[in-house]
Amino acid sequence: MPLGKDFRLQEGGSVAVAGTDLVVTFTRLITDSRCPTNVTCIRQGEATIALKITGLDDPQTIQLSVPADGGTNEKRVGGFLIHLETVEPWPTDPAGSAGQSDVPVVAVLRIDKN
Repeated sequence: MPLGKDFRLQEGGSVAVAGTDLVVTFTRLITDSRCPTNVTCIRQGEATIALKITGLDDPQTIQLSVPADGGTNEKRVGGFLIHLETVEPWPTDPAGSAGQSDVPVVAVLRIDKN
């Protein structure tokens, strides 16, 4: 996966960043309180994921959240900036769980050089 390009990473999956020793693993969906598509909500909520970052001097586990109303969340790790663009699928169940069906949870990420 090249730097600076959006990519999709399924929960439990890993990707190596081209030209670096960096490996990113989507360990789990922590919470998903986004408003389901078929419900009217007062609060939009957010989805939070955990990523394990290895290939650095100090491996780390980070959390990134994306609000339901758009926008990205990003964190600096080593010499890299990791962006969470979105989490798919969007909840359709009033329980608010993206992983409510057999459809795997996928994070759309981008990694840039810091």
